[in-house]
Parts: sequence; C-alpha cells; structure tokens
Amino acid sequence: MRIKKEVNPTEPALAWEKKNEWFGVEDHQNIEASRIAFATHEYLCALCYVEIDSEEYYKEINAAVNRRFPGLAKL
Repeated sequence: MRIKKEVNPTEPALAWEKKNEWFGVEDHQNIEASRIAFATHEYLCALCYVEIDSEEYYKEINAAVNRRFPGLAKL
C-alpha cells in the first residue's frame, strides 16, 4: 500500500497556476499541456538542472508548453 504525501504548493507555484488557468483543466488541449508541464517538471527535478520554483524553472516549463501550444503558458 502506498501512502500519498500531501503537497502544499509554494507561493511561486500558486502564482504560476493563477496565470496559467489551463493547467489541470480536463479537456484535450489542456490535459496535453498539463502533461507537458508535469513531464518538464520531472525532467528538471531529475537533472537538478535548475532550482525548483525559480524564475528559470518556470521559464523552462513555459517554453516546453509553448513549443506545442504557442502563447498558452505565461510567466
């Protein structure tokens, strides 16, 4: 049995989510964009490429989403 750990979003995460209302919305485009954002998060965490919650972190996520959906993600 796996125990789920409750996650409390940080202020930068909440600010990013507020600007990107598509995130987590369940329609075809938004699900795909959310998956891209989450996969980019996982990638950045695995590589220790940037500091999580930094401006560079959100720029990387936005760039990944905007490659597939131009102009969707906002910083």
